[in-house]
Amino acid sequence: ERLMGSYIALDLEQKHNGAPIFVKTVTTKSSWGNSTTTDAAFLYRFGDGSWMATVSKSDIAKGVGGVQSSKSAELPFEEGLKWKYFDGHAWQYDRNITCSV
Repeated sequence: ERLMGSYIALDLEQKHNGAPIFVKTVTTKSSWGNSTTTDAAFLYRFGDGSWMATVSKSDIAKGVGGVQSSKSAELPFEEGLKWKYFDGHAWQYDRNITCSV
């Protein structure tokens, strides 16, 4: 769920495997309203050209994430890309996961 939502290009000059890194930030307030937490998620091009989403920027260098595109693509919103998520045991395709401009 933390990986779902709207991403923007982090910095067009900062690239990973020749493609921009996209980021999503979410700020949530505590139930008492006296503190906030900011979380981030990142969408980046994996070594094989597929796209991967992760909640940790350090995961980009490790090549890990919880959501991945089905095949390589220049950008993550290319038409026809399918997406899968890791359920803790295996990758599962989910037709409800999409990426669009």
